[in-house]
Amino acid sequence: MAKKQGLRHKLLVYRRMGQRWRTPTLLLVLLGGLLYALGWLADQGKVQGLNTDLISSLWEQRLLLLGLIAFSILLYVIALIVANSYVEVQAKALYIRAGLVAQHISYGRIRQMRIVQLNEQYPSREIKGRDYRLLEPFYEYPCTAVDLRSWPKTPLKRLWHHTMFTRDGRSSLLFIVENAMVLNQQIDGALSARQARYKKRGQYEDPIERAVQQARKSRRS
Repeated sequence: MAKKQGLRHKLLVYRRMGQRWRTPTLLLVLLGGLLYALGWLADQGKVQGLNTDLISSLWEQRLLLLGLIAFSILLYVIALIVANSYVEVQAKALYIRAGLVAQHISYGRIRQMRIVQLNEQYPSREIKGRDYRLLEPFYEYPCTAVDLRSWPKTPLKRLWHHTMFTRDGRSSLLFIVENAMVLNQQIDGALSARQARYKKRGQYEDPIERAVQQARKSRRS
């Protein structure tokens, strides 16, 4: 049975990025908290057998240490947000939250969807270093490419990771998700529903029907 519309499809590249950042930032938070606790204990005279001079000097810079802890917590929260990036097929638009930037893509902008292979878009023989390590677990995954007629005003290509876009020169988004087929079906269903709404309102005319009507008019004339 097909999954219901509204399912959130995790963007796997962003999830991997967030998971990679989460561990070191959490360690920074814990390390900063430990140093602050040692400084406080030394200031209270409860630490013995350690280099209290070093710990005391650390306590004197406790505001800087608190700033480091706060900054590390902020990075950890950002890593959590990044790891929870997703694309969702909503009733009126395709909703994408990639990293810290969210965007609604109107279904009227979508020309077509297609299934592509990640290794064709970003061949492993051409991708090296950090990008290869980021993409390597997903090379066997089929992906959803969404070809657009036009782009929103938001400069998405500057704000989103480059793997959110195809490399074939088309105006296309690339979604690396766990189940690209389900995502394609949901988008296709949303496009069909939009077409049905416009047809019901009399604002949509099927291209084939329009061609037939034009041919009839030309024969009459």
